Amino acid sequence: MSIDVRCVIPHYGGGAGPWVIDDLCLIDEGMLEIDVIDSNPPNPRRLFTEAVNVGVKKACRNRVIWILNNDTRIAYPQHAFDAALKVFDDDPHAGIVGSCMVRMDDPDLIHWGGSGQCWPAGRHKTGRISNGDLQERTEEEWVTFASVFIRADVFREIGMLDKNLRHICSDADFCLRAREAGWKCFYEPKSIVRHACGSSSGTSDPWLRNVMQQDVEHFTRKWITPADRFNALTQYKVGVRYEEPHRLLLRVDDQSRGPVDRWMERAHQSC
Repeated sequence: MSIDVRCVIPHYGGGAGPWVIDDLCLIDEGMLEIDVIDSNPPNPRRLFTEAVNVGVKKACRNRVIWILNNDTRIAYPQHAFDAALKVFDDDPHAGIVGSCMVRMDDPDLIHWGGSGQCWPAGRHKTGRISNGDLQERTEEEWVTFASVFIRADVFREIGMLDKNLRHICSDADFCLRAREAGWKCFYEPKSIVRHACGSSSGTSDPWLRNVMQQDVEHFTRKWITPADRFNALTQYKVGVRYEEPHRLLLRVDDQSRGPVDRWMERAHQSC
């Protein structure tokens, strides 16, 4: 009998293994397979996207893939697990469900509770649980892949994460491609995961920072028209909380699938 959900954990940064495995072991037996993709030496220098794709290729028999960062912990694993899967039961077009990401050092602070624009840098909806912020399930344009549940059918339809986006931007890109194919992306506030923020973007490694810059450039070429680049850069302000409706980015070209038509602007009123 196949197990419904496979949890893929890209593991890098040293250590014997992700602590979050201890939390996942509290989920009911027989409901979850755990696959840690080790990217530490002596393995090749795998980055996030490649590690995820390695794990996803093993999940052909599973109904759902749960991608989970190695720098996370889950206070109530069964509750977080069940809440995310319920979204799929509630909506047959739900393809991607992002967890409520709270800070490891301040679990009342939501550092991702939905998304704003993903370019030129990702903007997150933030708030505090104690204030009642961001406590409703919402449809989103993209979700962070620090903790995300994805129907296996989405991968079967649109393919893997874009290998040209080696470390960042592959989550937003995958969500945009999924929505293009008719799937929906959701934020689920009852699926709460603690996250040690900044382990990817805060690196001081020159090699990795160069890779991340290349990722942004590839994402820009793939999705953003020259006019949109100018408009977004003139309107973008670092640290401003996202509240206004946003629109689907205009697709320019996807080398893996060929040129496609430009998409009409559409407001996302749930924001």
